[in-house]
Amino acid sequence: DNSPAGAAAAVDSLSGRGPGVAPGAVSRAANGVAPSVFGARAPDVLGPDVALRTREREYDRYRQGIARRLGDVLVFPRKLLVRLEQGESVVTFSVHADGTLGERPHIVKSSGFKEFDAEAVDVVLRAAPFGRRAGKGDLTISLPVTFENPVVR
Repeated sequence: DNSPAGAAAAVDSLSGRGPGVAPGAVSRAANGVAPSVFGARAPDVLGPDVALRTREREYDRYRQGIARRLGDVLVFPRKLLVRLEQGESVVTFSVHADGTLGERPHIVKSSGFKEFDAEAVDVVLRAAPFGRRAGKGDLTISLPVTFENPVVR
């Protein structure tokens, strides 16, 4: 056989056997930018915008976990349940890195009912402490607390 080695490799790559010279084929292993067997590089090494997106995802997961926890311990005010009322209050509070409450929760957007607003503050107090989180310092969180009356459709 007088064909060069590259020609044989090209034929083999088209048949699905071995490396070749076809577009996208590499003749040897290369160090790419994708995560390796030993794990991906740290986000801050890859660039500031990657690190920012990673922190935003971590914040979103932490915030969603707190929202689920608030929903689990929420108590619908009986007086408003009977009157078939519904509403939403937005509560703001701060959380230390260890998950304990920092600043006392307070209402930043009222539902229009003092009972809903009081329960929105109380539910945060009952649900705390939250889990540990990455990062240092206090994290300020604003969450809507929705009161959906189960009788109203």
